[in-house]
Amino acid sequence: KNLLKSSMSCPGCNAAMTLVPCSSSKSPDGLIWRCSPCKKYKNIRADSALSGQKIALKTFIQLLFCLSIKGLTGIAISQMTGLSENTVSDWRIYLHTRLADWLLANPCPDKELLPLGS
Repeated sequence: KNLLKSSMSCPGCNAAMTLVPCSSSKSPDGLIWRCSPCKKYKNIRADSALSGQKIALKTFIQLLFCLSIKGLTGIAISQMTGLSENTVSDWRIYLHTRLADWLLANPCPDKELLPLGS
């Protein structure tokens, strides 16, 4: 699963869906996938790693940024994002696991590019 899909096909007619702005009642993220031919729509989180997650997309992006800063503690990230320390810890573990799985499935051909060394 990707964090968000870069394209979406309509489940009804299989046409390519378009990403369009919407009201917060349809999606708290302000965007939905919309099918022009049959007028169906899907949440931008559909069929993605964020499907079913309660975290706001803006907060998730802030979290990713904070997690990329070396040495930033869970407490500091919690204060910066407004998430609980437990939520920050859960997301850190989840994302680390997803990245590790991806790296195992997609080995780097050039060992010199690996920051861990061998």
